[in-house]
Amino acid sequence: MAKFIFSRRSFIKMACLGSIAIIKGCRSPEDSYPISEPGPKPYIPFRDITWEDIYTDEVYDHYNGIFPNENNYANKVYIDPEYKGGDSDGTIEKPLTSLLDIKTAKDTAYLVKRGTTHSIDGPYRHTIAAENIMVGAYGEGQRPEITDRGIELKGLGNVFRDIVCDGVSLGSYGDPDGDESILFNVKTKGIAVWSRNNKIIGCEVTEASTNGIFIQQRDMDQDSDMEIAYCYIHKINQLWFGPPRQNQTVASGDCIQLGTSFRGDFWLHHNILDRSDTGNKFCIICNIIGYDSPVTGTIENNLCFGPMSDPDSGNIIYLEQGDDYIGPFTIRNNILVGTYDDESGRWTGGGIVLRGASANIYGNIIKNVNTALSMSNDAGALNYFYNNTVVDITGQNIMSAPLTALHNNIFESNSYYIGDAIQENNIFLDTESHKPENIFKAPEEEDYRLKKDSPAINAGVWKEYMHDNWEKDMLGHVIPHDDTIDIGAIQYN
Repeated sequence: MAKFIFSRRSFIKMACLGSIAIIKGCRSPEDSYPISEPGPKPYIPFRDITWEDIYTDEVYDHYNGIFPNENNYANKVYIDPEYKGGDSDGTIEKPLTSLLDIKTAKDTAYLVKRGTTHSIDGPYRHTIAAENIMVGAYGEGQRPEITDRGIELKGLGNVFRDIVCDGVSLGSYGDPDGDESILFNVKTKGIAVWSRNNKIIGCEVTEASTNGIFIQQRDMDQDSDMEIAYCYIHKINQLWFGPPRQNQTVASGDCIQLGTSFRGDFWLHHNILDRSDTGNKFCIICNIIGYDSPVTGTIENNLCFGPMSDPDSGNIIYLEQGDDYIGPFTIRNNILVGTYDDESGRWTGGGIVLRGASANIYGNIIKNVNTALSMSNDAGALNYFYNNTVVDITGQNIMSAPLTALHNNIFESNSYYIGDAIQENNIFLDTESHKPENIFKAPEEEDYRLKKDSPAINAGVWKEYMHDNWEKDMLGHVIPHDDTIDIGAIQYN
């Protein structure tokens, strides 16, 4: 297993364990599981980071120990598509040969033999419906593959884990039944969620024709808590390819989309979201249009590569409410990097775009986009932008009207519109005394740690509201350190 890349000669590891909290989606109300606390993530050089650097064996073991497995269920049914005995009864000695043969029952684990490929003939998807069931794997070897049909899981408190399949759906458009379910260690071509209070952990989503993970809550009378963590979402929106390359009215796909009818709170952390191979749309979007829905969320410790810019631009994070405003959101400790499109000669449009949404944005690296932050006049509430490192921006750093304050940032240049916002202790790299080589350890290698004698060290201003919002930077450095704070995303250590 590859280790975390901290520098070319040294390594760090991610802290995986944290406080105790109830995880919605556990088998019974009395169960209590520890929830993973965001720890330091790999950073330098960020272009060399792989999913194995983030989703380590330690992370898998952590979640494997807290999520239900086959031993948590009273009944077990085994499926081996290669069994030739002809006397199948679902036992491990005489397994069934197809998921189509099972009769679902509550409190049962349905286990497909590892190392096998299970083709399910029929239209679109196969529905498995019962309360408190698990679909997983048994035996030794690689995860079993289910081909030709996606799996639709319906029922309360179900688990789908350790499987490779064409697609997974929790509930369906007309029937949102699938609340409090868990997807864990699954590789698939797409995930659709129509239910509430779900967790998607350690999953790889790739080769999706449109969206990677699409969430559109159908029950608007109740809030939902959604967590997506340690996932690798790449090769998304494959319909975008031409010729000619398709615009977003034809090819529409995001890594993660929380759709128009989502209501509640979401937590997206420690994911790699890569949109660099296709154009338009977003890595993360939450667009609440036509509903008066309270929505909040935290986006942290993610590595995002933005989409190509032609023909319909595309941004990395996009948060929008059509009628009022949503939030506040927390966007912290992420690395947001744009993609250059050879055909159009442009970079990804925006790093973060707020339309009718308010946010606290801090501790992020934002690079190679046209605009780091774009905000509309109706963002609402208080919006802060502090301790970010913004480099290689092709347009303006910020296009903003309602920003409350920005401070302790490192900017490419003094190129932004912030209206009446308060600005303090920002550094601009186009000045003689603040050239990149005077600030960063090795900017030519995209190493944006502060060098030993950097003027950014201990030069920040500490604000009272930061005590509750920011405890560690993306490399795990404690904030504040010795009652001081540096300028930029990474604190000097």
